[in-house]
Amino acid sequence: MAPVRSRRVAAVSVAAALYAASRPTAAAAADFSVQQDILHVQLLALKKGCGSGGCMDETATALRDVGCESIKGFPTLSMMRARCPPPEGGLSAQADLSSLPNVVAVVDDFVVETSVPINEVSDLDEAATRQVITGGIRGYWGLDRIDQRALPLDGSYTYDCFPSAGAGVDVFVLDTGCRSSHEQFAGRASSVFASSASAGGGRSRNAADGNGHGTHCAGTVGGVESGVAKAATLRCIKVLSDRGSGSFSDILAGIEEVAAFKAAAPTTRKVVMSMSLGGRARGRRSAEDTAVDRAAELGVIPVVAAGNSAIDACSFTPARADSAITVANGDYNDAVARSSNTGECVDVIAPGTQILSADARSDTGLRFLSGTSMAAPHVSGIVALLLGDRADGASLKSTDVKRLLTRGAPVVGGYALGYVAGGCRTKPGPTPDNGRDTVPVTPTPSPSPTPERRSRLPSWWLDLFQ
Repeated sequence: MAPVRSRRVAAVSVAAALYAASRPTAAAAADFSVQQDILHVQLLALKKGCGSGGCMDETATALRDVGCESIKGFPTLSMMRARCPPPEGGLSAQADLSSLPNVVAVVDDFVVETSVPINEVSDLDEAATRQVITGGIRGYWGLDRIDQRALPLDGSYTYDCFPSAGAGVDVFVLDTGCRSSHEQFAGRASSVFASSASAGGGRSRNAADGNGHGTHCAGTVGGVESGVAKAATLRCIKVLSDRGSGSFSDILAGIEEVAAFKAAAPTTRKVVMSMSLGGRARGRRSAEDTAVDRAAELGVIPVVAAGNSAIDACSFTPARADSAITVANGDYNDAVARSSNTGECVDVIAPGTQILSADARSDTGLRFLSGTSMAAPHVSGIVALLLGDRADGASLKSTDVKRLLTRGAPVVGGYALGYVAGGCRTKPGPTPDNGRDTVPVTPTPSPSPTPERRSRLPSWWLDLFQ
């Protein structure tokens, strides 16, 4: 049984930004407009199912009665956003609003930011990287690593066990948007601004990626050369500005769109939500954890970066969310990267150091970036492969997918490797969709990784798909 994970957030940063509070950033100093946007803004989690009928309307009326404005509902998640005046009598806003009808939790909105804008990222180590990573596929060493049980790299990426290559799976990348015209996406990508986001303070609703982080992540999920699931549909949702900053209510708006998309066709749509973002958590509850878990209950599969502070991933959200498939960063020596967060909240590890993927500055460019932000999209792509070739793919929950990912996978740095089992044409074994690998969909939470589970190396194919 996974431990109850604390759920209150203080500040958030994109994982590729190395969650580095010690490094001053242009975004942190410059985006004063976002801080003004969230002044006196509260995020409310309502009781489950409150998004339908008159339940949310009742809460909205109660909010207006106490002077709140700019009230926005997220009905699929049963959550709300409102700007409320400071309460009288010394009460906190949370205490004042928590007594309203249907409210189960209240938290302050907060600033979300990256700390490495694209024009401050150096590519000077590219030549060194190509020399260090020998045998890789044009520099795509991460792809080369995830389809084999051990080093050395063999110079190939094989996914013939998954002939659909992720076709029929929608992968939502919640980030800085993406350059949908990039040749790596071959017309399979779109980039939109989260429609329910605040976008106040004069911030643009342009969904193009002027930062680069989102494009790079999307390229690793499904790029023609750089991607794991080369036929998946990539739906980028811009929840952060070109300066790499925004508010959590912007992220909440993005999660709402993903959840609503799945809820509109729950038995047919196969949906992955890739989130290379997160932040330090405090207290017992977090609106971000709640939002991710509620989306997962609907059948969205959330994949989240563990963070890069070299501490316990359970100290970060949404990495600690019970439903999140949390990913650590492995380097090209099969070691846990020094900056990667670790601990019992980590479910799998994947390549995240010096990862080559799409560059948002042109339709043809590529660049190297490092961090758990780069590891998580590898696993998002693997999940797309798993769902794409399963008849029951639309019915799987994150608990089921965690089991599929970890059973039979090789162990790297003490964690199951995000692993694409190859060789279906040369090794006997059931195919992913032949009906012999049906996964029972259960409501029970997935257990935290244990030393015993991480040390097991059962039969590579039967354990992976039975």
